[in-house]
Amino acid sequence: MRIAYRWFDVYQNYEDIGKLDAPLIAKHRAFINASYKTYSEWIFDATFQWVGNKRIPYYATYSEDYFLAMAQITKNFADHWSIYLGCENLTNFTQDSPIISADKPFDEDFDASLVWGPIYGRMLYFGFRYNLK
Repeated sequence: MRIAYRWFDVYQNYEDIGKLDAPLIAKHRAFINASYKTYSEWIFDATFQWVGNKRIPYYATYSEDYFLAMAQITKNFADHWSIYLGCENLTNFTQDSPIISADKPFDEDFDASLVWGPIYGRMLYFGFRYNLK
């Protein structure tokens, strides 16, 4: 098991308004990862991540904080082969409307620079792995 916490005290000084948190950078993040391997070569892995809110530039607001969860199951065969199945963004959290005025790409309000969270929902994957020795 691994547990981590990160605190960033990152800010910018502005002449007209003073010191503000740096835009689009989470001040707080936390991470927990747990992995377990059985004697029969099954590996279970889960990761949970919390991302704190971020300052949205130009709007004097903050994003919401959010949780992400990822999991993977792997089965090893012989010495070289394995098969795995996993899922990213188990909570299916996505940022609402990440592109401002997306329906008007030539409008002066169009802005694709304010992505503060995941824009893809839950994703399943599977695969085979061959390890070279």
